[in-house]
Amino acid sequence: MSRKLTAVVVLMGLVTFAFGLLFLAHASQTAYSFHWRLRSDNAVRTTARAEDFRISTSSRSHTDQFHLRYVFRVPGEDTDHSFSNDIWFIDQGDEVDVPRDVWDRSRERGEIDVEYLESDPAVNQPVEARRGWGTVAMFAVLGLIMVVPGALLLVGPLVGRRRRVRCAIATEPTGPFVE
Repeated sequence: MSRKLTAVVVLMGLVTFAFGLLFLAHASQTAYSFHWRLRSDNAVRTTARAEDFRISTSSRSHTDQFHLRYVFRVPGEDTDHSFSNDIWFIDQGDEVDVPRDVWDRSRERGEIDVEYLESDPAVNQPVEARRGWGTVAMFAVLGLIMVVPGALLLVGPLVGRRRRVRCAIATEPTGPFVE
């Protein structure tokens, strides 16, 4: 393999490996924040003001999905907090999907029960509509799918080069008959 091609393969491996690590990091952060920290005793429950109710229809399953936004305040603070669905630096919106009965009840009452971390109110979610493991699993699988080939692309050319060097050294003539 030429040096240019080796450099391109190693660069592709590095980029693939790096994106895979980002996906794995996001899956780990989501699992840690929303599935472990909020499940522990650190979660505080409060009532949030529910607003902006919306229904959309899934193009795949042709089923209705129920969305809403909510806002709450932590006692002693003047800052409003809401659901945040950011993936890295990309804002995915502040709507949350909830089951129909929660959506109906929240629309009727104008409020929804949420849980948040006392130490970090940005980590919050509705009590009856907790985040599922689907997103975590998807990012973990995508991360692994990218990390493994990326690592092989990084290591492959280096191992092949080392093997060629060893073969070249082993085939050099040595001994008393070499001039």
